[in-house]
Order: sequence, then structure tokens, then C-alpha cells
Amino acid sequence: MLRAIYKSNMGLFKITRYVGPHTCLMNDIFVDHRNLGKSMVATHLLGMVRQDPSYDIKYLQQNVKDRFGFEISSHKAWQALKAAREHVYVEAPTVFVWQVAK
Repeated sequence: MLRAIYKSNMGLFKITRYVGPHTCLMNDIFVDHRNLGKSMVATHLLGMVRQDPSYDIKYLQQNVKDRFGFEISSHKAWQALKAAREHVYVEAPTVFVWQVAK
């Protein structure tokens, strides 16, 4: 069963009810989607941070807009960039101490 309403301000149909298996993918994120958080942006950013650790926030914002069709705030871009750098460049002893401390 599928129910939808037309959202004239967006020019799209919004699914209000769907009974059946979901095939949601990361590529299907629309403008203002709340699931495009810092973790998802950081995951998208890992390869770029490995190549260039000084990756700039304004380029990240443009990259996210081009890839996902969504404009993120500079604060969210900064958080994602920080998380990606920590994931790529964290030292092993620090990780071990952090895991033991939990």
C-alpha cells in the first residue's frame, strides 16, 4: 500500500505511508533531509581528508551540495571535518586508552 501527497512548495510527492520492503539508499536524500548529519558527511569526506588534511570548509559545503543536493551549515561542515580528521589521523595508543576508559 502506498499513500502520497503533492507538496506544491517543493514540486514533489511526499510518501506518507508505505507498507512493504524499503530500498532506501544514501543517494536518495532530498533537500533539508534530517539524516544528512555530521556522521554521514564525515563518512563521505574520509577519502578527501586522507588526500588533503587541510580540506577547507567552504569546499566541503560545495561538495555536499553537489553530491547530495543539500546545503549544510558551516558549523555542521566543521563538525564533520573534525570527525573525519580524527577518524583518519587518530593515534593507536589514544584509541586504546579511549576504549579501555569506556
